[in-house]
Amino acid sequence: MIIAITGAVGSGKSRVAAMLASALSCDCIDTDMVCRQLLMPEQSGWFELKKQYADRFFADDGQLDRTMLREAVFADPTVRQDLEEILHPRVRQLVAKAAEDVAAKGKYLLVEVPLLFEVGWQEDFDCVVAVYAPTSVCGARTSQRDGVPHQQVESILSLQLSSEEKAKRADLVVNNGGIWAATVLQISHLVRQLESNGLE
Repeated sequence: MIIAITGAVGSGKSRVAAMLASALSCDCIDTDMVCRQLLMPEQSGWFELKKQYADRFFADDGQLDRTMLREAVFADPTVRQDLEEILHPRVRQLVAKAAEDVAAKGKYLLVEVPLLFEVGWQEDFDCVVAVYAPTSVCGARTSQRDGVPHQQVESILSLQLSSEEKAKRADLVVNNGGIWAATVLQISHLVRQLESNGLE
């Protein structure tokens, strides 16, 4: 079973995904991390970005200036679209290969995809789990965790579907808007639900 974990920035989806992966004894692919790796020097995403933008986002040593790129992505829709066109097909191909390997063995695979519904990948998965937290909670967590101004966090959130909308579209929902102990109980229940489908 290939399971997508999605949720707004600051919802706590990575923490939920890590615990769920441990409970199911399976791997978890973090697509944000895959994107970071694709933009490391000499990787395919790095080459393509450099081909399109020359040295605009790169230091003299070839390292990507991620802060500059992030600011450009939020300021310029064209840059955002170009970056998505570079990264998304590569990430999707990698996930598809991993899913194929896992499916053949009858096991689980978790894939953390923050913008799952926004990019239209939901049909790639057997089950979609949304991690929910109120927008105000997501914003406060992100600002505190990353040390970024609330205004920048609001810009990030504005580019995503709301937590409420993600929850509506998902097959299953974990409410992570309260205390962690309550979330843990929900994850335990979720594991039982998944295993009752006959996959162990």
